[in-house]
Amino acid sequence: MRIFVCLALVGSCVAAQAALFNVDIRNFAFSPDMLTINVGDQVRWTNNDFAPHTASSTAGPMSFNSGTLGNGQSFTFTFTAAGSYDYMCNFHHDMMGSVNVVPEPSSILAMGLAGLILMRRRRSN
Repeated sequence: MRIFVCLALVGSCVAAQAALFNVDIRNFAFSPDMLTINVGDQVRWTNNDFAPHTASSTAGPMSFNSGTLGNGQSFTFTFTAAGSYDYMCNFHHDMMGSVNVVPEPSSILAMGLAGLILMRRRRSN
């Protein structure tokens, strides 16, 4: 019984707040063009070019599409599923980027503790 209480406490103590990552669109490039973030984090693409651009997924567990972004416009997407996401500009196909989304550290810890609990229960039965 105590183990479950500890699991609940550890999960709530370790839980991190979602972060916001910025991608600058400038000189026909995404910068940075590669990110690693946690599930629940957000990425905001801001067009600082004079040409219109998009940030449109080409692969990944979920799809996203900014639509056309003019100079000074931005698009924000919340990544709720782990996995690798590739994206590109629909107007300029040589503009590409990727976002690697990993489970939150607290989720990994909770899964690990849950596994230990199950192992201990099976051994004691």
